[in-house]
Order: sequence, then C-alpha cells, then structure tokens
Amino acid sequence: MKLRIALSAVISIAVLYLVFSRIDAGDIYRMLTSVDKRFLLVFMLLSVTMSLFRVWRYLLLLDISGFRPSKIRLFLVVLARNLCSDLLPARLGSLVYILLVTLKLGVSLPAATSSFALAFIFDLIAVVPLVIAALILGASRIEAINSHMLLAASGTVLLLLVILLKFLPQIFGATAAVLSRSGTDILWIQRIQQTLTASAEELKKASRAGVYLKVLLLSLIVRVSKYASLYVFALALLIQHGIGIFDVNVESMFLAICSAEFAASLPVSGIAGFGAYEGTWMVAFKMLGFSSKLAALTAVSHHLFTQLWGYSLGVLAFIILAALPAKKDK
Repeated sequence: MKLRIALSAVISIAVLYLVFSRIDAGDIYRMLTSVDKRFLLVFMLLSVTMSLFRVWRYLLLLDISGFRPSKIRLFLVVLARNLCSDLLPARLGSLVYILLVTLKLGVSLPAATSSFALAFIFDLIAVVPLVIAALILGASRIEAINSHMLLAASGTVLLLLVILLKFLPQIFGATAAVLSRSGTDILWIQRIQQTLTASAEELKKASRAGVYLKVLLLSLIVRVSKYASLYVFALALLIQHGIGIFDVNVESMFLAICSAEFAASLPVSGIAGFGAYEGTWMVAFKMLGFSSKLAALTAVSHHLFTQLWGYSLGVLAFIILAALPAKKDK
C-alpha cells in the first residue's frame, strides 16, 4: 500500500511538473474565463443528464429487489457518488453509493451491493462498443495507433466482462463459501460472508428478471452522455483558440478523452486523477496535432473545471443528504 501511494505521488508530481513547465496559472485563468458559454451550458446539461440516467438504472435494479426509493434522494446519492468516484484512485470512491443507499434510502445491504456490482460491470461493458466504434471510424487519423491490436484487445475485454457478468452470482457465492469454511469467529468477516451470500441471491433475481438489455441501454446512454459532456467542454475551451466544432474529429477526440479518463481511473493515479489525467491528455492531444502548450493548457483547464463542477454538485448533495433523516430498510 505504501509503495503504491509513493509511486502514485511520484508519477503525479513528475507529470504535473512537466505540464506546468509549459504553462502557468495565468494561462489557465485566461482559458477558463474565456470559455464559450453556449458549450459550457450544454456540458452542464449533459452532465446532469448522465446522472439522471444513472438514477433510472439504479431504480430499475433496486426494484428487482423490492426497493423503490425516493427518486430525489437517489439523485442526491448519485451526485455524491460521482464526487467520491472521481476523488479516489481506481474509482474506489463509488463504493460510497452502497453506504448512502443503505443509510439514507432504507435499502438493504445485499440489494445495494448487487445493484452497485451490476451497474459497475454494465458501465464497463457499455464503454467497449463505443471504443470499438471510434477505433473503426477514426483511429486511422491518429498516428502511432495500432487499431487492429486495440480492436482485438477491446473485443477480448468485452468477452471477459460478459463472462464475469454471467458468473457474478457464482463468484459472490463462492467467495462467501470460502469465508464460511475458514471457520473464523471474527464478526466483521462473518457479516461480509452473510452479505455476499445474500447479494448472490439478489444477483440471481436480476439475472432471471430479464432486465439486462434495459440496463445495458441505460448504461450506453450514461456513457454517451458522459463523454459527450467532456467533448463539448473541450470544444468550449478550444473555440477561443479558433478551433471550432468542424475542426476536430469526434472519434479521435473521444479516444483521446477516453484515454485520459482511463488513466485517471488506474490505481497508481493520484488524488482526483491529477497527474495521470493531464499526462495522458497531453500525449493524446499532441497525437491529434495540437501544440504542446495547447495540449497542456486544455488538459489542466478541462480536468480542473470538470472536477470542480462535479465536486460542487457532490458537496451540495452531501449537505442535503446529511440534513435528511435516515430511513430504515424494509
């Protein structure tokens, strides 16, 4: 753990030093204060749309387990989950969803765990077809990209995720059985074993309910809304430099942004992904033909503003949730 934290810090500091050797705080301030307001508004609308469809997906999954939480409360939980997901490496912060829906929405722990697991896997499944489509349509425009290798890798990842989805109840059940056979009398381990066993049953319910196609469609909309919002905000920053909507390739831009998002999700990324996100963005945007300075400037400005936007919504959601009384599960 200590080694991972140290490695993460070294990478983040090294990358940020490289980035800020090309730009300064004044450049960032000028870029953000000159952002195109029309595209900024569209970014905000798409961002909220993404969260609304996350709510719809969770409602669908929780309904299978017999829970119908308040839509407004669940929306607040999703905003809080978005904040924590971006804040911690490897998206570990998204686990706060389980805590909040059990404490504030009265959902049982097994139902919360199963809905989280399914949403997480479908999020991963949904992004793969988008990457494949972008590779087919636009990867040839990016130098040094082996599209055939990436297509093969994407197809393999998609297959593995589908297999994981198919056997997820068995994986939960097998893990619970291993903990049970260990014979431990440690209370928290016993509780994990019980939760995994009950969650496996909830996952089986979801599998039998025949809702996977709907969940996949909602997950695709979530992903499209997310990456569309990030793309639109990139345009909001670039337009002040004379780069308009017809001057950039959508597919290649998506791959560049997706790469930065993936890098920020790695366990070695820093807090809020700072460092890994900027470094990957710079490399990808230079491959798209942007200058080193503009690639660095958009990397920091884009990441900084989108994080502040998400944190503002998330903090507000946490404040409101804290003021709401807890609900007991049924």
